[in-house]
Amino acid sequence: MIIDEVETSVQTEKKYYAYELRYPKSMGGSVFYVGKGSKRKTGTIIIDRIDEHEREALMPLENIKKRGRNVEKCLAIQSIWARGEQVVKQKVFFSDVEQESYDWESMLIEKYGIENLTNKPHGGKHCSGKHHSSSIAYPSSINLPLDEETANQELSAKDAGKILGVSGKTTIRMMRDGDFPGYDIGLSGFKFKRGDIEAYLESRKVQGKKTEEAA
Repeated sequence: MIIDEVETSVQTEKKYYAYELRYPKSMGGSVFYVGKGSKRKTGTIIIDRIDEHEREALMPLENIKKRGRNVEKCLAIQSIWARGEQVVKQKVFFSDVEQESYDWESMLIEKYGIENLTNKPHGGKHCSGKHHSSSIAYPSSINLPLDEETANQELSAKDAGKILGVSGKTTIRMMRDGDFPGYDIGLSGFKFKRGDIEAYLESRKVQGKKTEEAA
């Protein structure tokens, strides 16, 4: 049962679902992650899996890695926030049978191609593509001030490029063009501070608004 954005009461009563996370239209609108989800109750709080990915993306990069979260997915979410946009979330299949939702997750991965997604290889209940829930929170925007630890995170050219939406080579070229500072650490390549990358994106956003107002 595939649905449009408007869900009926019958569909929302189903226990399990498959879903997609997309970039906003301004960033191409493509799907970057698919999953299987459900709602669960913790005390008096109802937690919906589709909303939990953003909480994970708020953690410092090192914590994301230490806790075994999906780094590529979190960087994709952060790149969306850095542009003042929000993740597009859509539930596309509902069922009372959990395995059917896992099967749909696998079909979606096959449809979009694992190489085009931030999912870990293979989908489904009994393989590495199974996703584990974290705690709940709902960020309104990436414009929340970075704490000192987050601002001082060291990023590789590849990781910085994920936030910028460009390749690692382009990130290094932008550094050499003076867009933001970077640090040559010899054989290990270049390192960048998260705060410098975020400051660059924010300055580009402000500059874009000024250009629009002047037009």
